[in-house]
Amino acid sequence: MRTREELLKKASLAVKNKNKKGLLEINKEAKQNGYFDLAFYILGLIERVNERNDHAIEFFQKALEINPEDLKVLNALGTAYYKCGRYEEAIQVFLDSLKHGGKKEVFLYNLGLAYKLSGKYREAISSLAQVIETDRDFLPGYVSVCETAFTLNKMDTCRNYADLAYDNFSDKEDKRADLAKLMDVVGMYHYSRGDYDSAISYSDKAISLLDTAVFHANRGSYLSSLRKFDEALAEYETALAMDDKLGLAYYNRAETLHAGGDMKGAIENLSKAVELDEHFFEMAKGEKKFRHLRISRVQTKEGLLKALSKKLHKMK
Repeated sequence: MRTREELLKKASLAVKNKNKKGLLEINKEAKQNGYFDLAFYILGLIERVNERNDHAIEFFQKALEINPEDLKVLNALGTAYYKCGRYEEAIQVFLDSLKHGGKKEVFLYNLGLAYKLSGKYREAISSLAQVIETDRDFLPGYVSVCETAFTLNKMDTCRNYADLAYDNFSDKEDKRADLAKLMDVVGMYHYSRGDYDSAISYSDKAISLLDTAVFHANRGSYLSSLRKFDEALAEYETALAMDDKLGLAYYNRAETLHAGGDMKGAIENLSKAVELDEHFFEMAKGEKKFRHLRISRVQTKEGLLKALSKKLHKMK
């Protein structure tokens, strides 16, 4: 007969692999062994795998009727609540869970997420900051603080936690990729606020951690906003040398060429971006910089490419 711990370990692996059949077998074994709270918990996990969190809640609640202080079930219940949009109930579950001990940072992190999703951003930052104080090696905590601080336009807080993350994780090989993504995102946050120098600084950090075409394409856009067009164009060349199918590099280069007065080059690159990635079709239609091209009412990607082709033909 397998122990409760052995069944839980097996269930965790089954959830990771979305193995519903395996979970049903674990549920059956749990009932046979008299672990009825565990059996209900497993049924909740099955519903979570099925993305039916409303049903998962019912099973997690039944498990807690048998074992009210089971921290893993409390965490699962709170998570199911906020995935169903029941944020206040999720917040209360996580607050109650903190009274029972266990891994405090897990409940603080989920509490912070629930606060953020409910629009209580200041409470979210407070909770997520406590996560970092409890466990400085928990990178998702820094990511969520930066994101929430940006939402509140608290750019100093965003910078502080981004810099803490960089100092703490930049020499840890297993964290470099995720840290690089955070630096890139924080750069975009600053770009959106018009702080282009800070955007470039964080972009440099991202590239130092992980040299990717996307990061170079973003850096080019920041340089372009400072009217450093030659440097920006060099970044796009680097990006496209790494990935010649990167629509973002062509789109950003189109904006830079447009700003520098090269209309023909701008249209050629815009066409290439739209051709590679339909996402840029909608972006181009809504971009004020391209308003004079009169493409805002074009209904299809093909229609846009045709319109741009005609404009190119007239320039020859």
